[in-house]
Amino acid sequence: MCFVGLLCAVRIWQIKSCFKNILKGKYMVSIEKSITVNTNASKLLNVVTNFNSYPDFLPEMKKVKIIKSSARSITVTFDMNLMQQIKYTLKFDLKKKNLMPWSFVEGDSVIKDNSGFWKIEKLDKNLCDLTYHLDIDFNIWLPSSVIEMLLNDHLPRMLEKFKQRAEGIL
Repeated sequence: MCFVGLLCAVRIWQIKSCFKNILKGKYMVSIEKSITVNTNASKLLNVVTNFNSYPDFLPEMKKVKIIKSSARSITVTFDMNLMQQIKYTLKFDLKKKNLMPWSFVEGDSVIKDNSGFWKIEKLDKNLCDLTYHLDIDFNIWLPSSVIEMLLNDHLPRMLEKFKQRAEGIL
């Protein structure tokens, strides 16, 4: 088989695989990105867990509402505009200071599931890595251009906003 034929066969396999996932209702996307932040871990944790301040520095975040809060967990509803209005509720586990996983509680018709974590890794006294991991499953099919925009454009900008907020720039 020639190189072009091989490329065509791979593309056909990808299309068939995508079609099978569409028939099964699977539209899951996973991504993980990190950014180095010039601040201490405590201050960075405060920025990440101060959900009510998100609309102040994240332009797409329109409204945040704390549903339930305790020392061990917090349940938060997010209302954001990311090419369309999306509303969803997540429950965050606050037991560890360096790892904050979340799980999906409920959402509008766009999101089927949303889980992930924030991780803060102390590199030095005033230097940390902030990692954002997201597994999101959609109820609808999204064009690859939309997914690429979310992964390659939105997420790095969002992490940069958290960095600026923690470093006192925002």
